Amino acid sequence: MKYYQQSDEYIFEKFYPIGWSKNGLFAYIVEPADEAAGLYYFKFVIKNMISDKEVYSWKPEEELEKGNIRQMWKDYATTFTCKLNEYKIIQQKDMKLLGTEFSYKDNKFKVTLENKMEPNEDFGFEVVKGTNIYIKSPQLGTKQIYSYTENEFNLCIGKIVQGVLVSPFEDRVAVLVKTEKCGYEGPPNVIEQILVGANLVESFRK
Repeated sequence: MKYYQQSDEYIFEKFYPIGWSKNGLFAYIVEPADEAAGLYYFKFVIKNMISDKEVYSWKPEEELEKGNIRQMWKDYATTFTCKLNEYKIIQQKDMKLLGTEFSYKDNKFKVTLENKMEPNEDFGFEVVKGTNIYIKSPQLGTKQIYSYTENEFNLCIGKIVQGVLVSPFEDRVAVLVKTEKCGYEGPPNVIEQILVGANLVESFRK
């Protein structure tokens, strides 16, 4: 995936898609952002993009002072391969991130996101209170695919849709949502990913 250049204002979680199953499961790896702890973080995930629930995840049992995705894949190849086979995930080498507006099987789609903001009196800036995401098609209609209300300790200050990854086996996409959270001790802020699944045929309403 393509990332913006690192800056003093942000630290980024890195996201690596692996592949889809034929029944709505999606596998990926994230390297969570390190907020000045001097550690390396890694997580392997298989997520059900119908229910938006993780069905399997793995991360190192001990904290790592250094590492990289190539070495982790090599060291734990047996574990990852066994789980990919168990959940019938087929790796894709040429996965492309489409934009928020895209075409699929002669239909056009647009993913839209609405944030409800509220002031945080303790910190003096606005935070996201709740988020709704919709997918719209002139041919099929509209449906809501995500609704979330943040908790009272929320420090999320923004969410936007980055794009979608289309399953090669089903009428389904994984919507990538970029979230910005206030850093633990202020800037730099942390950029993370949320994945939301959407069927491109069913449950639309005009």
